Amino acid sequence: YKLPYDPVKDITPVAMAAAGSMFLAVHPSIKAVNMKAFLDLSRAQPGALRYGSGGIGSSTHLAAELLRQMTKTEMLHVPYKGIGAALVDLIGGQIQFYIAPGAALLPHVNTGKLRLLGITTLQRSPEFPDLPAIHETVPGYNASFWYGLGTPQGTPRQVVDRLSQEVAAIVKLSDVQKRLQGDDLKAAHAGPEAFAKMIREDIERYARVVKAANIRME
Repeated sequence: YKLPYDPVKDITPVAMAAAGSMFLAVHPSIKAVNMKAFLDLSRAQPGALRYGSGGIGSSTHLAAELLRQMTKTEMLHVPYKGIGAALVDLIGGQIQFYIAPGAALLPHVNTGKLRLLGITTLQRSPEFPDLPAIHETVPGYNASFWYGLGTPQGTPRQVVDRLSQEVAAIVKLSDVQKRLQGDDLKAAHAGPEAFAKMIREDIERYARVVKAANIRME
């Protein structure tokens, strides 16, 4: 699949505005109570654990594939047309685990239909201080995501800086932060240079994942 634009050459990063995390959730039939036990189970039964995603090449797919590659485990990918469809089969036990945003998973965790084993950020979440980061078991694992703004390449620097300053001010507003929290996101500003660095690092990280797994968009 070829984009009609180059996301690096054709877009000037302005600012990151919000950041989000994903969680690794398992069906209750999986007896592993932590990431180490989960990975031990996967190694003991290569290919037996099935995970869902919102589609080939989606963030949920790449997050699980990154984990698989970093841990050198064998897990079977089952792509779905969207997060909701995968969630239905996870709750039903047709797949065993799923790495997805909290907004989709947490309501079912609260009712006992799913169980969380880890969060995909490098640090634990203040909202879930007892839930380990996957990074604690798999050093360097990070599959957080973000939302930000960009402009067409060639936008004057003073315009880019002004837009970034406005984003910084907006994400400090309490009503904006509450709205983001309602979507399981956190206000998180990064200026043009820092945001560009994040984009480069993500592209490099996931390019390696895609190449190693030979992932091709349908």
